[in-house]
Amino acid sequence: MRLPFLALAAFILSVLATEIVPHSWIIVLKDGISTADFRAHLIWVRELHAQSRSNLAGVKYELQFLNMYTGEFDDATIQAIRENEMVDYVEPNQVWRIPDEPVVSPAPMEPTVPAPAPRLMRRGVRIDDRHGLAS
Repeated sequence: MRLPFLALAAFILSVLATEIVPHSWIIVLKDGISTADFRAHLIWVRELHAQSRSNLAGVKYELQFLNMYTGEFDDATIQAIRENEMVDYVEPNQVWRIPDEPVVSPAPMEPTVPAPAPRLMRRGVRIDDRHGLAS
C-alpha cells in the first residue's frame, strides 16, 4: 500500500526536477510481487535489453525491498517493459536541484476561532469569542 503523502511528496519534488536523464528510467513493479517473480522479471528485462543491441547500460540498480529497479533502455525496450503485467508504472529518471530559497512559504501560524455552532447557542451554551465555549 502506498501512502497518500508519497504522492504529495512526488508532486512537490517534481517542481524541483530540472532535468530528465535521457533513456534512464525508474520501473516500479506491482505490490505483492514475490522474490521469485521479481528475479524472473529482471531476467526477462536483461534478455530483452540484450536483444536490443543498444549501447545503454540496461538494469543498473535493483531495489527489491521497494519492488523497483532503475536502468537505461532504448525506446522499444522501455515500451515492452511498460506493457509487462508485473509493472505498476515507469517514470523517467530526473536530476534534482534543491533551491536556495523555499519553494512554498509556510502558512501563518495565527490561531483561528471557529464560528459558533448554532445548535449550541440554541441550547443556551454561551460562546466566548476568545476561548470558545464558556460555562
